[in-house]
Amino acid sequence: MGRTHHDLLAIHPELANDNHMPPERPPKWYRLAAPFAAPMVTVADALDQRGIPVPRRILHHLMMIGFYMGRAEHNVTGSVRN
Repeated sequence: MGRTHHDLLAIHPELANDNHMPPERPPKWYRLAAPFAAPMVTVADALDQRGIPVPRRILHHLMMIGFYMGRAEHNVTGSVRN
């Protein structure tokens, strides 16, 4: 998700100050939560497959972790992975 953020801002720099865009730096909880992202996604997927709703707050946090992981990957590789 975050891998294309740099490219998007290059095309539309006005979005950098948009309230709907994630902050430049990840939230404080990111470093603690990121290692657990993959297992959390697996659990969330299993619950979803069984029709058990996953709380919005958890889904939001998983999306944020994915965004910042993608951004970090882009910063390391400098390119978008297909």
